[in-house]
Amino acid sequence: MFKVFSGSWRGIGANASPEVLFMQIGFQFRQHLHHFKGASLGVFMCIVLHANPQGESFPSYEQIRTETGINTDTIGRALEHLNNLEIDGQRVLLRYRIRDKKNRFVGGNRYIVFPSPDQLAQFEPSSAKAAEANAEGAPVEEPEQGAEDTPEQNKKSHIRIFPNLENSEQGKSALKENHSLKEIKNMAADAPARPSFNLEDRISAFPEDCQSGAKLIVSLFNLHPPEKPNPGQKGGEYALWIKGIRKLNKLAIEYNSTLDVALKASWKRWNQSPFTVAHPGALLKTMTSTLASTEQSQEPSMSLKSTLENVIKDFEPRS
Repeated sequence: MFKVFSGSWRGIGANASPEVLFMQIGFQFRQHLHHFKGASLGVFMCIVLHANPQGESFPSYEQIRTETGINTDTIGRALEHLNNLEIDGQRVLLRYRIRDKKNRFVGGNRYIVFPSPDQLAQFEPSSAKAAEANAEGAPVEEPEQGAEDTPEQNKKSHIRIFPNLENSEQGKSALKENHSLKEIKNMAADAPARPSFNLEDRISAFPEDCQSGAKLIVSLFNLHPPEKPNPGQKGGEYALWIKGIRKLNKLAIEYNSTLDVALKASWKRWNQSPFTVAHPGALLKTMTSTLASTEQSQEPSMSLKSTLENVIKDFEPRS
């Protein structure tokens, strides 16, 4: 349905790029458009338009988001649909990641459009344990090539690779579908101990204007801050925390309060009706409604800060 080939360009800019890649889309693709609903079509076409003649494509999440205008969560759901989609027995997309010599993941997701059986055999996880590692981002040793599967191994279903998103609900649901409780317990027993880390070190790695906010988030919501990325790496979750804390601090100032008082009042509101908090920015709506409702209900002679302090007078931090 898609043909990628190289050729010589004749026209404006020919001298700058004489050899380019071209793509032809066969009319038969119209017969299968109904499989690509909503965002799936945009994400799929973006990947296809980055493909080489072997069908390999390497756009990042950020690149897909920029070119399609689709948000990251929707891209993740679309990729999961495409990665599981088969048309007349042919897989539409294979998503995988590369490992280094120490069996650690290198780089982000890679894609193959309409992968061949050889490509599926090469890059598809060959065991449930390997697939779980792909979903969670932990290294695991692959079985040696040519080794025969035991009857017990054949009973385990394959899980395809999921994007490296924090707290991936897709990864969690896949584990539930593909592993029994007994298998999960066995895997937990074999798993290596988690490396220890120092919360104070992580907090002190934040910019000075964000450290007190990060410490409050840890004490109130028991949310562990991310590590500061190495030089040259993208900010990721670390940058998300900085952005969120600064927005919360700005919001508190707008309502003539302090971040300490505003966060504690927001925690009391959150504690009455808890919801998932993955990063500080997730508290913006709750803090806004808390500060706004408190300001509206306060007596004219009282400041908002004094009113909020009355709200949190019985506040007890986590032990």
